[in-house]
Amino acid sequence: MPIRDNLKKGLELGITSTINILCSRGCLGNCHFCNANKYFSLGGGNKWCCRSPKSIVDELEILLNKYGDNYNLHEVVNFCDLNFINTSSNGIKWVRDFVDEMLKRQIFCFFYILTRVDSVVNNKDLVKSLRQVGLVQVEMGLEVYNKGIEINQSYEAINFLRKQRIDITPCGFVTYHPYSNISELRNNAEFLKNKFL
Repeated sequence: MPIRDNLKKGLELGITSTINILCSRGCLGNCHFCNANKYFSLGGGNKWCCRSPKSIVDELEILLNKYGDNYNLHEVVNFCDLNFINTSSNGIKWVRDFVDEMLKRQIFCFFYILTRVDSVVNNKDLVKSLRQVGLVQVEMGLEVYNKGIEINQSYEAINFLRKQRIDITPCGFVTYHPYSNISELRNNAEFLKNKFL
């Protein structure tokens, strides 16, 4: 288990602190502007590797039991993975096993994940099952800049998540790049305004 000295110290000092858990490393996406895919395959290994769902839920249970009663513990657990809903067959099974483990042990907590728009659009039942065990916030890169997704998929993902009462944060939005023109910047601003203001 990771040493949680920063979490412990923050709570002791009265600072609002968050439980952060890393379940996997890498990403199977190949976004033009991101180095994760290349970086995690430098040694010739897998581009995405994960811990067992049991070990993750073990860690979560220990942390909630140890720190859950602190008044200044943020109520949303932060899963720090680059793409929590990995769309490979192994990735889909991994998420299902995680949900099953949470349900089997009757652990419920609010949590946040980072994932891709197409991971949401193509796996709606999986997202619903994650909501059942506490998913309340999703961060997605909504831009279509060399990601292999379409703008209509971003709208679909946003509308679906809102119907599930899952909050969406657009922090991953790439607003411009070296070759952007004024029209593209206006379109991006309009998209963000329409969906988040």
